[in-house]
Order: sequence, then C-alpha cells, then structure tokens
Amino acid sequence: EPDICHELLGHVPMFADPDFADFSQEIGLASLGASDADIKRLATCYWHSVEFGLVRQRSSFADANCTDDATATTVKAYGAGLLSSFGELEHGCKEGHFPVLATLENNNSTQSE
Repeated sequence: EPDICHELLGHVPMFADPDFADFSQEIGLASLGASDADIKRLATCYWHSVEFGLVRQRSSFADANCTDDATATTVKAYGAGLLSSFGELEHGCKEGHFPVLATLENNNSTQSE
C-alpha cells in the first residue's frame, strides 16, 4: 500500500527526531483557533517542508545525482512525499531537471501553492 510506504519511509524517521516532532506539534497547536487564512498558511508551510522539502547543502564536490552546478550546492530531499516516491524524488533531484526552489526567508513559503 503506497500510503503505508509514505508513512513508514517518509514520516516515521522524521518523527523519531525530537526537534522535528516538536516542530510538527507546534504547527498543529498553532492551528487551534487560527483563522482559515492562517490555517492555509500553516498547511502550505507544512506541504513545502514536511511533505516535499528540499534543502541545499554547500559542497566542494560534485554529487552524481543532486548537484546544481550553477550554485555549487547539493540538493537533498527530506520531505516525506519525496522520500517515499521514486518518481517524486527523481523529479526533485535529477541532474539538470531541478524544480524551482524557493527559500523560507521572509515567510515566502506560505504565499505559494
């Protein structure tokens, strides 16, 4: 069952980290009594991080599969939706086919869908 793979391969390892578990709980607590607009922003933040998060790591070497040579960084997946799906993972990290990556600076992650 794909959903079980998603939960076991994607979310369980993340929730084993106390900091991540606290972060996820804080998002849930922040939603209590929040406006619909705030809940949408929280959900978008969760989607772009916990579900389909990618991070850039500065590197001094080329990684065969996930190096964006233009910025000398390695793109790594940590979102559960990426880690549990070969197709999504390939889309997120395939050399020469990187998706548009946005930063979490200035709270812009909650503005896109």
